[in-house]
Amino acid sequence: METVLEQIKDYTKEFQEAFGVPLTHFMEPLFMMLGMASFDIVKFDRYMKRKGYSEDKHGSLKEYIAITHGRRATEFIEELILGLPSDEIINGGKKNVQSENK
Repeated sequence: METVLEQIKDYTKEFQEAFGVPLTHFMEPLFMMLGMASFDIVKFDRYMKRKGYSEDKHGSLKEYIAITHGRRATEFIEELILGLPSDEIINGGKKNVQSENK
């Protein structure tokens, strides 16, 4: 059985390309040790503020990400907040049709 880190490896690469920092920087280590993924949106918000985001200037964080990093980056964050099942994370947000048909 794969660990959480192994399951999100491909997803982490895309996240790092979009935001310049590893996804694991925003994951809760305790949850990962328990085999669960938990995205720390507060830590991510602080990171984005250090990178130039301002709610007063840019509106919502979602809007800022869409403008500065593109639609896929916005989808990453939405998926992380909603908590994708591991097979969706592995497939970049796409459901594994084969596993649904079993």
